Amino acid sequence: MRTLLPVISITIFPLFLVSAAQPELPAWAASTIPRAEQYEANQAHNEYSQKVQPNLPTEPIVKPAKSRNVLVFHNPNNYRHTAEVLLRRAVVEMGEKTGAYTATVTDDTSVFTPEKLAKFDAIFFSNVNDAGGLGIGLPDEAGRKALMDFVANGGGWVGNHASIQSFSVTKPFPEMVGGIFMWHPFHDSGPTEIILKNEVPNSPFTSAYGDGPIPTRDEIFTIKTPPFSREKQKVLLSIDWEKSAEAQKIASELRAQNKAFALRDDNDYAVSWIKSWEKGRVFYTSLGHLHETIHDSRFLKHILAALQYACGDLEL
Repeated sequence: MRTLLPVISITIFPLFLVSAAQPELPAWAASTIPRAEQYEANQAHNEYSQKVQPNLPTEPIVKPAKSRNVLVFHNPNNYRHTAEVLLRRAVVEMGEKTGAYTATVTDDTSVFTPEKLAKFDAIFFSNVNDAGGLGIGLPDEAGRKALMDFVANGGGWVGNHASIQSFSVTKPFPEMVGGIFMWHPFHDSGPTEIILKNEVPNSPFTSAYGDGPIPTRDEIFTIKTPPFSREKQKVLLSIDWEKSAEAQKIASELRAQNKAFALRDDNDYAVSWIKSWEKGRVFYTSLGHLHETIHDSRFLKHILAALQYACGDLEL
């Protein structure tokens, strides 16, 4: 025993120092974690069974060429949206109901290695945020590289809403996703009615939305150019600026106050898109902040199509 004591004391002391040096979430972000935990424990089941489950698609958009596996990653240790709880469950059950894929859910960042990711056809980031760019609850540098390599070598990545910020401090990530988050100016004072445009109404990605105006009150992000480029990605849904009177009013007020930092001069606000990145396939949508979006059967089909695209079974 005497020979072990020095080893134990030396080992514990450095670990304690490392733990104490870990970054902490800003208070505004940390407050969302217990709120989401309480929602998931006490309310999510009833809301999901009553308002999401009945609207799940029961058939695949297209028959998969082979058995597909999707990794669903979420981050309970960073800024949380309660709607993410519903979406995560929906993604799993959609795979079961339709036979389009089998989903594996995890918040364990150790899965981000080349060997472990090789078991999957696509990765879904379920509203994964990175408040303050601190990387809390997210893969480290080696894990981020494994993800990028996975997509570059032919894998698929699907992300919604805050997931555009999940690796915003990693240079290849914005180019892979096709955009950088600026802000949500049309939601700052509360939900605003935004009219979306279906840019490809005959596509299996968006046919459920039809070809008419699509009113929504979800939190739509504004996206920076570059790396956003219509030449590099196919936009599926966007803000119909001419029909979005409330958004126009907010934009005019912000410009009058010299607060136009989060607005685009061209009023081109893409909401959902697909793109290739090297050999891989990428889908992103800023939808998914509000619970009502997850209830919507059209949105659920939108996500199912995205996952089948990312897996390699669906084309535009």
